[in-house]
Amino acid sequence: MKTVGALLILSAALITGLEGLRRARLRENTLQSLAASFLILRSEISSGLVTTEEALEAARERSGGRTRDFYSAVLSGMDRLGEKTFAEIWTEAAEELDAVSKEERDAVIEVGSGLGRYDRETVSALLERAESRLGSMLELLEKKRQKEGRLKLILPIAAAALFIILML
Repeated sequence: MKTVGALLILSAALITGLEGLRRARLRENTLQSLAASFLILRSEISSGLVTTEEALEAARERSGGRTRDFYSAVLSGMDRLGEKTFAEIWTEAAEELDAVSKEERDAVIEVGSGLGRYDRETVSALLERAESRLGSMLELLEKKRQKEGRLKLILPIAAAALFIILML
């Protein structure tokens, strides 16, 4: 019976460690995808050949995961323009980006305040700044992951092993 309990504790610790690694990877992938989508938006809007909605659609089509869901939420909210401002629709969609930190989400929200509101050059600069901010945040996250990545897996297992030793 003790062996089964010990195996269950170790399994739970392993699952906890793997879940931490999965969340870190999801956050990293979401940041990469958001930064890439801002580059797409910037190139589409700077061309002057498409509307904001068409640029959003292009970003959605070329994105994946949580970023694609974000753009889908923005585009589906476009039918409420008039009841809500574009910035409010964008912010509501950004609040659903649960894979990123508040600071990273704030960088995304800042973009929504200018899209469709300012001239192409101003919007392009706003997107470039947000892309740069997300890129910097991503670099810090990658360095942290390299430094602490194995700890997220080893620490729960070590704690479980210690607990098992104390229990036996």
